[in-house]
Amino acid sequence: MNTFCRVPVGFHFDYLSILGVKSDKTNDKVVYDDYLQCCADLRNQIGAVKFQEILASKEYMDLYDANSYLFDLVDAIKKDKMLGQELDNQVFVRWQKKKALQEKFFPGTEFGEKKFGY
Repeated sequence: MNTFCRVPVGFHFDYLSILGVKSDKTNDKVVYDDYLQCCADLRNQIGAVKFQEILASKEYMDLYDANSYLFDLVDAIKKDKMLGQELDNQVFVRWQKKKALQEKFFPGTEFGEKKFGY
């Protein structure tokens, strides 16, 4: 199974995209430094070529966009509680994007994260 620290690869790129979104939307230097460190760690583990291939992929951009939308929804929900269902739906969309990324770049590996009720 392609995992790092027993975590599926899709999770790591999801985390990287979350850091990228937070850095882009907040301009927080600490978050940006965390993003750069995460990039370096992933690049060292899977190689620069595979890392760049994933970052340039439609699957990664779809995952980034899903996380960007979630970030904005969470901010909106703080003001409007009726958006809860939309947030829940978007969390499922993000899960699908993580799975698609892993299936494309690490085919045949187990995607251990499960979603129920969808």
